[in-house]
Amino acid sequence: MGGPWLENLDGVTVRDVGEVQCGIVSFSVEGVEAGKVREALRGRGVNVWTSKVSNNTRLEWEGRAERGMPKEIVRASVHYYNSGGEIARLVEAVEGCGVVTRRKLPE
Repeated sequence: MGGPWLENLDGVTVRDVGEVQCGIVSFSVEGVEAGKVREALRGRGVNVWTSKVSNNTRLEWEGRAERGMPKEIVRASVHYYNSGGEIARLVEAVEGCGVVTRRKLPE
């Protein structure tokens, strides 16, 4: 849900692996530690958490390690009950972190 929109921000890398995606979106912001992103988003009223990649499943860890995964990533839970406005607020808040600029969002 939030992943396709976050992928359209330069400076943001969506880190989810697997063919089928779920409501948890894992991402990183170029040049900004995951904890700093979490703090910045919290200041904008958006709740996310961070996850140490080494704490994930082995399959997930190996898949991500091959992609140059940072040690810690940001995770947002985006589900069916989140409105389009809430997802847009997440994207706008992430856009305010670090070196992020917006590309064209999917329609």
